Amino acid sequence: ENNDIGDTGAKALALALKLNQQMTALYLENNNLTDESSVEISMMLADKPKLKKLNFSYNQFSDTGVLWIMTALEKNTSLLLLSMSSIGMGLEGAKALK
Repeated sequence: ENNDIGDTGAKALALALKLNQQMTALYLENNNLTDESSVEISMMLADKPKLKKLNFSYNQFSDTGVLWIMTALEKNTSLLLLSMSSIGMGLEGAKALK
């Protein structure tokens, strides 16, 4: 968190973590992420059965980015904590969080 990796760094991180099935937490808070990286992040998150904690707070995701991420997490039954505060989403993104 707070590493300002931006979208380019997030895309590289998503690629590097794609095969990691043991990941239980991912903290990407305040890293200047936008919708540009949400597709790659979503593809990586889609197959993380042990993920329990996920923090995307203080980034710049719109409804589109939130929808990508929430769709990827639909099959995750282990997630206990999802933090997406202050990310700039609108009503559609908020609806996807329920």
